[in-house]
Amino acid sequence: MKPITNTILSILLLLCFLFEFSSSSDTITSTRFLKDSESILSNRGFFELGFFSPPNSTERFVGIWDKRVPVPTVFWVANRDKPLNNKSGVFAVSDDGNLVVLDENYRILWNSNVSNAVVNSTARLLDSGNLVLQDSVSGTIIWESFKDPSDKFLPMMKFITNSITNEKVQIVSWKTPSDPSSGNFSFGIDPLTIPEVIIWKNSRPYWRSGPWDGQVFIGIPDMNTDYLYGDESGISKDMKVVIIASVVTGTFILICSIYCLWKRKRERERQTKTKFLMNNGDDMKHDKVNQVKLQELPLFDFEKLATATNHFHFNNKLGQGGFGPVYKGKLVDGQEIAVKRLSKTSGQGLEEFTNEVMVISKLQHRNLVQLFGCCVDGEERMLVYEYMPNGSLDSMVFDSTKAKVLDWQKRFNVIEGIARGLLYLHRDSRLKIIHRDLKASNILLDRDLNPKISDFGTARIFYGGNEAQARTTKVVGTYGYMSPEYVLNGQFSEKSDVFSFGVLLLETISGRKNTSFYENEDALSLLGFAWKLWRENNLVALIDQTIFELHYEAEIVRCIHVGLLCVQELAKDRPNITTILSMLHNEITDLPMPKQPGFSSNQIEIHTEGCEQNHVGTCSTNMITITSFDGR
Repeated sequence: MKPITNTILSILLLLCFLFEFSSSSDTITSTRFLKDSESILSNRGFFELGFFSPPNSTERFVGIWDKRVPVPTVFWVANRDKPLNNKSGVFAVSDDGNLVVLDENYRILWNSNVSNAVVNSTARLLDSGNLVLQDSVSGTIIWESFKDPSDKFLPMMKFITNSITNEKVQIVSWKTPSDPSSGNFSFGIDPLTIPEVIIWKNSRPYWRSGPWDGQVFIGIPDMNTDYLYGDESGISKDMKVVIIASVVTGTFILICSIYCLWKRKRERERQTKTKFLMNNGDDMKHDKVNQVKLQELPLFDFEKLATATNHFHFNNKLGQGGFGPVYKGKLVDGQEIAVKRLSKTSGQGLEEFTNEVMVISKLQHRNLVQLFGCCVDGEERMLVYEYMPNGSLDSMVFDSTKAKVLDWQKRFNVIEGIARGLLYLHRDSRLKIIHRDLKASNILLDRDLNPKISDFGTARIFYGGNEAQARTTKVVGTYGYMSPEYVLNGQFSEKSDVFSFGVLLLETISGRKNTSFYENEDALSLLGFAWKLWRENNLVALIDQTIFELHYEAEIVRCIHVGLLCVQELAKDRPNITTILSMLHNEITDLPMPKQPGFSSNQIEIHTEGCEQNHVGTCSTNMITITSFDGR
């Protein structure tokens, strides 16, 4: 046995590697995950879990090793068949309660894959070397590494084979000492009437122990029940022979092909980072477009944004749009951010992402949300904005409790700020910008309740000095805010943004959504209701009672008048944003009489070709019929 023992020691010495660890905890939770440079120890420090690279390899794996021996011995590997190619991996408890290994693109390389996992689950490394996933409330063990072993057998482990429940525990060899992926040899108990231990080469039996006679397997006379639990080192002497045979015999190596595939993948990703911004669709076809190069924008690493948002945890989610989810985050310097992450299932997402970077990177105004930078990493596309602690206007003005914070002076400040932001977009910036999706949810409020226009994914840049309007075959926006000429004919201009601003103004004063009147007998919409009150000379009835004060009545009614001028059916009748600001500040004393608002005539049929996904993730039907409130 001495030559065999020397061989065993020689092979085990090949498994040495360098570890970095910075943790005294034995637990991983949904809020505490492991990065590549971190690890956890069992309570008494017997075992350690973290990232490692096998000898002569740069690939990274998550594993558990015994720290009580001079040369740490890895006995369990999570992502053994899907290695990480760099040190950007993460080992975490996912939102659904499973343990996962994630790469730098947040793709799952390994999953504990438990169907009955719970949200409040916790992973703990025990002094037996067993990694258990348990319900943090009841303590029930949901999953354990001892029932999902790699190539080694430890005390307290058991071979299980149950043909009824299909539960089976086997160990599978490494391909080579430098490659922990599944090799050709496996070891376990054959589920016969009288069980026996078998080594399989691929799917064919390679060695048999002989059947169990109640005390020993007859082919191994000195083997008793203690064999199944191993010796004090964690691996029995006879088992060491099996492991070495498995490792030495499994010689089929795929390192070269894996490395080549990885190199090709990284090269494609590198090229993507420099070429992804391009003209998109009928709204982006212009010879004078100055392409935005990623090198000119602040770039964020995926790992930094994942860390800042607690790996895009559900609790950090601020909202969801057609582009994808938005998460709150905090950078290491304490800067709070909002991360807008492109949904991989979004049909419009890439075009919107490209458009938003091109538009907002050219703009800077106190009433426009500030873009800090972006992230392009593999398939990931993210925009990083300043964080708005008071959320969006709709979350406040339409909430009966939060709306009380917005008195009239604060609401007037919001209305004026939106108008000044539009003035910058339409007249004062280097380029004329038509937003095309101005709505309450796209107005964000900072700490002092100052408004900032956001979401430029569907905005349109006008480069020609005399260009005033355009037409598109792709009408994308939010019904209730879009102007009649845009919905019916695809025409948009400054005046289509003015229409949206008028809807916003009336919503802010009334505390009611334009689309909240579907079951109201008096009007189809807020616009129709306001028009009805105008004709009855009863505009006071439109005012949210939480802001009504007698000494503000004239000012509020004047703002309603301006709002009705903004939502007139014909674009030529609506004032431009410069005139609107003069009206709001009483610089124009005599206001013209408003004409009928859009979408309040007898009946309008809107025909579209197919079903177009709009910016808020809802879908229009092939025909929409709008009828006036009084049937006239």
